Amino acid sequence: MKKRLLFGIIVFPLFHHAQVGINTTTPAATLDITAKNTTGTATNVDGLLIPRVDRQRAQSMASIPTSTIIYVNSIATGAQTGTAANINAVGYYSFDGSVWVKINTGNDVNIYNSDGTLTANRTVEMGTNFLRFQNTASGPFFRILHTATDGQATLQGTSRAAMTWSSNAASFLDILQDVGSAAQISIRGTSTGLFLGSATGSTAPVNLMANGATALTVINGGNVGIGTATPNANALLELSSASKGLLLPRLALTATNNASPLSAHVAGMKVYNTATNTSSAGNEVYPGEYINDGTKWGRSLSTSDVSILVGADGTDAVATSATITVPSGSNVGVNTNLSTFNFTLTRPSLVTFSANVSASLTTTTGTAITDGVPRLYRVYWQFTTVPAGSTITTGTAYGPSSGIYTGASPSGGTTGNMNTTPNMSLKLIPGSYTVVLTGLLTNIVSSSYNGQFGAAANDNVSIVAIPIK
Repeated sequence: MKKRLLFGIIVFPLFHHAQVGINTTTPAATLDITAKNTTGTATNVDGLLIPRVDRQRAQSMASIPTSTIIYVNSIATGAQTGTAANINAVGYYSFDGSVWVKINTGNDVNIYNSDGTLTANRTVEMGTNFLRFQNTASGPFFRILHTATDGQATLQGTSRAAMTWSSNAASFLDILQDVGSAAQISIRGTSTGLFLGSATGSTAPVNLMANGATALTVINGGNVGIGTATPNANALLELSSASKGLLLPRLALTATNNASPLSAHVAGMKVYNTATNTSSAGNEVYPGEYINDGTKWGRSLSTSDVSILVGADGTDAVATSATITVPSGSNVGVNTNLSTFNFTLTRPSLVTFSANVSASLTTTTGTAITDGVPRLYRVYWQFTTVPAGSTITTGTAYGPSSGIYTGASPSGGTTGNMNTTPNMSLKLIPGSYTVVLTGLLTNIVSSSYNGQFGAAANDNVSIVAIPIK
């Protein structure tokens, strides 16, 4: 009778409320277990004791309902296969319908006390919070290690991916990439510099790449190669290209004695001047390559600077003059204009005047002179027009070339050509010039005679200008 009454007391509430309470008359769930002693210092045990089995028993169970919970108290029996494939340690396990799955607790495997393997991609959603790895001792460091073929770490943002290294929250190194923009590596704060390269003792080169190809190489010793991965060991900088050249800095100089736009004269400095400035007399500058010697600029000479103003083409440049008759008497001379040349200089230049002019002397009847008396023949340059400010004097003989003709002897003589070579070099200022090649015959103490200039086939003239500014 008592057993039936107890059975009714237990079973009736199940049908009436479908909830069971242990140590409580008001269960709040299907099964509500309340500790017998919820407070105090009682030593009796309160809790729920899950069925305890070894791995072999767990592996042997059949038709296991999903969500069944057990406590595996030994893995000395059974094998880590089948439904027990995940049972590798003592602990709580739940059946997921296929295998037993370990229920992790605070003392189970985690990244803080054990290594492990990701079985799939994982995401930590931080929201507006940050994730920090911090150490308070010297020595330990943060490492991302990939032991497969490629080791990679990726930072990704919708508009910017950035990483910052900080020393004592004062010196900073930033690496960032904005969407559709150039990547940046920069320092800030109290950082005193940025070094890129190989460490002390390393002989490996340092390379910069562009479009997947090496563009610049720095080898051990500081030698730099652009366009070559093996710069010459004796060259600080070697440039190599089959289709490109070196473009010097292009700037506007004001005068050869003025460093501007540089702050000071620097020996060895090389630039390309784009300006023409003649406001400082004697220190004019013109477009071209300039080198500084430490006190002034000097223009480099190129073949395009050399101007052939007249001749130098191998042709007979002096026409045969009309016959000149020199009257008898002492020191009687006759001048004749052989050729006239006009030219214009655009900058101060060193101008070289060269000529090879023939001269022939005969008696007034055209026969050889046989009296043995000396006669003077001469060819020279003289200016008839010079620009204002020039130091050249018009009408003055420049670069004369002379000879004395006496004939072979009183009993014989020659009517052949003698050569003159009137040459000179003058420093001339810019402007327009007219210069005349002039011939002179002089009768010293003799009777009259005839003469001609330019009768030979190889008479030539050249006037060449080389800028000196």
